[in-house]
Amino acid sequence: MSKKKKKLAEEAKNKKRKALLKPIPEPAFKEEKFNPKNLMISIGALLIIGLSAYFLYADTADYDMVFCDDNIFVIDKAAEHKALDDWTNPEHIKHYFSGTIGVSYYRPILSMSFMMDANRGINEGCKPNEIDESVFHETNIFFHILASCLVFIFLRKIGYSHAVAGIFGLLLAVHPVLTPAAAWISGRNDSMITVFILLTFISLVYFYRLKSPWSWVVLPFHLIFFAASLFTKEIAAFFPFVGFAFIFLFMKSKKLFDPKHIIVTSGWLITGLIWFSYRLEAISKITSNPDTMGWDAIVENWPTVFTLFGKLFVPYKMIALSTFEMSSIIIGIVFFIAFIVAMIKVPKIDKYRAWFGMSWFLLFMLPTLLVRIDKVSDFFDYAEHRAYLMMVGIFIVLIEILRALKVDFKKPLTLIISALLIVSLAYQSYGYKAHFQGRQKFWQRMVDMYPYKSRGYLDLGKAYFMINNTEKAKELYKLGIERNPNNKNLYLDLAAVFMKEKKVDSVYFYAKHAVSLAPQDQSSNYYLAKSLFIMGKYKEAKPYYDVVANRNRKWPYQFIDIGLNYFRLGEYDTAIKMYQRALAKLPKNALAHSNMGAAYAYKARQQAQDGDLASAKTNFNNATICWQNAIVYNPKTYDSYVNLIRFSLYQKQNEEGIKWAKKLKAAGGKCPKDARALLAKVGYIY
Repeated sequence: MSKKKKKLAEEAKNKKRKALLKPIPEPAFKEEKFNPKNLMISIGALLIIGLSAYFLYADTADYDMVFCDDNIFVIDKAAEHKALDDWTNPEHIKHYFSGTIGVSYYRPILSMSFMMDANRGINEGCKPNEIDESVFHETNIFFHILASCLVFIFLRKIGYSHAVAGIFGLLLAVHPVLTPAAAWISGRNDSMITVFILLTFISLVYFYRLKSPWSWVVLPFHLIFFAASLFTKEIAAFFPFVGFAFIFLFMKSKKLFDPKHIIVTSGWLITGLIWFSYRLEAISKITSNPDTMGWDAIVENWPTVFTLFGKLFVPYKMIALSTFEMSSIIIGIVFFIAFIVAMIKVPKIDKYRAWFGMSWFLLFMLPTLLVRIDKVSDFFDYAEHRAYLMMVGIFIVLIEILRALKVDFKKPLTLIISALLIVSLAYQSYGYKAHFQGRQKFWQRMVDMYPYKSRGYLDLGKAYFMINNTEKAKELYKLGIERNPNNKNLYLDLAAVFMKEKKVDSVYFYAKHAVSLAPQDQSSNYYLAKSLFIMGKYKEAKPYYDVVANRNRKWPYQFIDIGLNYFRLGEYDTAIKMYQRALAKLPKNALAHSNMGAAYAYKARQQAQDGDLASAKTNFNNATICWQNAIVYNPKTYDSYVNLIRFSLYQKQNEEGIKWAKKLKAAGGKCPKDARALLAKVGYIY
C-alpha cells in the first residue's frame, strides 16, 4: 500500500473515531420560546397520562379498608379530625404540627390531608358505618395522577423531548410497584412527597432559568414547596443534597459561589431549621422509641436498595409490604451493576447527568434505610411504594443510557415497544390492584405470598372474625401459632373468638398463654380477668384487672367490668372509682350510672350497719341520682327502675315507689318477685 493510501486510511480512521467520541447534543436546558404547537402537544400528553392513571385506578374509590394502618387514619382518628377541622383556629393547626404519626414519624401535612378527607367523608358521630371511605381513595387517586403529570412536566423542564417525558410519565402512572400508593389509603405519603419534591425541582429550574426580577418571584414558591415536602415526609431533608447534585452535575454549574447558589442554599437552610425545630419539639414528647435507628437499621435494611431497584425492571411477586427474598435481591444487584457499568462504559453517555439521576435514587433512598420499625421481622422488610420518588432518578439514568445508545424515541419502533411495555405494566397493575379491594383479599395475599409467616394468618383471621366466620378465624389463628408460637396476638384473638362463643375455659386457656408472653399487655390481662370473673373467681381476676386499670387509656367499657369485679368483692369505693373513670369518657353510659348506683347503695347499707347514718343517707341519695341518670340516658335500663322501687319502699316513700313501678311498666320492663311483693304491701298490684 502506498504512503498516500496509508495516509488516507489513517485520516478516515481518525475521522470515524472522532465521530464516535463526538458528544450527543444535550437536552436543551434553556427555556424554549413559546410555541402553540408545543403547548398543544404538552396538553395532549398530560391528558393521556392523567386519563391513563385515572381509568386504571378509578374503581379503587369503591374499595373497602384493608385494616393495615388505613383503619387508624379513617376510623381511629375520625373524631379527632372532625374536632380539628377549623383552618382559622391556630390551635387546630398547631395540633397537627406538634405531634407525630406512629411513634416518631413527623408528617403534619399528611395528617392534615386525612383531616380534610375526614371532614368530607365522615358524618356526625364518626361511627364506622357512617364513613364514606371513597373520599380517602379519591385523594389517593388525585395525588397519583398529579405525580404522574408532574413527572412529564419535570422532564420537559430539564430539557427532554415530549416523547421521552410522555413515555416516562406513563411508565410511572401505570407501574405496578406504585399500585399500593394509588389503591391503598396508607400508601398516600409517597405520592404526596413525590408531588411536592417535583414541584420543588420545577420551581428550582425556573429560579435558575428566569432572569431578574422573575427569578425572585419564583423563589418564595420554591421554598414553600420545599417546606411542604419537609412537613409531608422526612426524606425531603435530603433534598438540598439532591439539589446540589442537580446544580453541579445536571446543570454543570462551574461557579461554586454564584449569588443564586448562595441565596437558594440560605433559603434551604432557614426552611430546614424551621422544620427541624418543629420536628424536635414534636418528637421530644415521645417517651420511648422502640424503632431501630441509624447504622443498626442500615445493616438490616440494605437489601431494600436492590430489591426496589430490581422490581422497577422485573415487577414480580408484588405485595405492598414485602419481605427480602434472595431472588429479588439478586435481580436488583444485577440491574444495579448493569446501570453502573453502563454509566461508566457506554460511549458518549453524559456521565454528569446520569450520576445526578443515580444520586437522586440513592440520596432519597438513604432515609428509608435509617429506620427499622420495631417488631416487623414476622411481617415485612420494606414497602414497595417507597420506590415512588426514587423511580424518577432511575428514569433520568435510563434516559441518558438510551440516548447514549442512540435510541430515538420518535421512531415508530421505539414508540411501539414503549407502548407494549406500558400496556403490559398497566395490565399487571390492573390485576394487582384487586388485592386492595378489602381486608380479606389484602391479607389473603399476604398468606399466599408468605405462608411461613404468622402475621398474615393473624390479620386474615381478624377479617373472618369480623364477618362472624369464627371457625375459619380459629383455623387461621392456630396455623399462625404453628408458625410463631411466641406471637401473643394470635392467642389473644383466639381468646376473643371463644369469648364470643361463650366458651370460657378456652378463653382462659388462650388468654393465659397471651399473658405469659406479655405480662403487662392490657388486652391479654383483660380477657384473662374476664374469664375468671365469669367463672366466679373474683379474687383471682383482681390482679389482672388491676393491670388493665393501670394501663387503660382507650377503652372505658373495661372500667365498667373492673368496677363490677370490685363490687362483687365488696370493695365499693374502688368500684365507684372505676365507674367514674368510665363515665369520664362515656358520660351518658346508662350501665355505668346504674352499676355505680348499686355500689353507692351497698356502701350506704354498710355504713348504716356501722352506725354512720349521715354518710349512709348521702350515699343513698347518690345511688338514687345514679339510677335516675341511667334511666334518662337509656329508658330501658330496667334494673335502675327496680332499684328505685325497692329503695323508695324501704324508705317508706310509697308514692315514689309506685311512681317508678308505673314508669317501669310503661317502659316495658318486668318487675321481679321481691319488688312485686313490696308493691303489693302498699296496695299496688304490678
